Parts: sequence; C-alpha cells; structure tokens
Amino acid sequence: RDGLRHSSAVVRACCASALGALADPASLPFLRSLLDDRDPFVRMEAAHALATITGEAVFYEDHHAEQRLATP
Repeated sequence: RDGLRHSSAVVRACCASALGALADPASLPFLRSLLDDRDPFVRMEAAHALATITGEAVFYEDHHAEQRLATP
C-alpha cells in the first residue's frame, strides 16, 4: 500500500489496480482516498478497484472533470 502515496502517478495507478485484483477489503479506505488524486488515471484505477472489491458501481472524475462510472 506504500505505493499509493508514491510521487509517480503511474506507480499509484498500478498499485490501485493490483489492490483491486487482490480484492482485499482492508484496502478500501486507501483506494477511496485516491478518488481525490490529482491524476485522472489514478482516480480511474482506484474507482475500478473499488468497484471490483465492493461489487458496486463507483463514480470518479475523468480528465475533463466529468463524472464517470466504474462498474464491477
């Protein structure tokens, strides 16, 4: 989970994706915090990971500041 605070957006996004693949519910608070990340790719990966783990759709803001929906 340390990678979620990395200075590189690519590392943060990859870590979010990996946590989604692991489907560890303990990661939910960390992934939720990434929904406010400054990088849109990180927000998207976090939303998809959250949707995968929770089985529920998750809204996130894309690079055009538009709301998108990540589905399980």
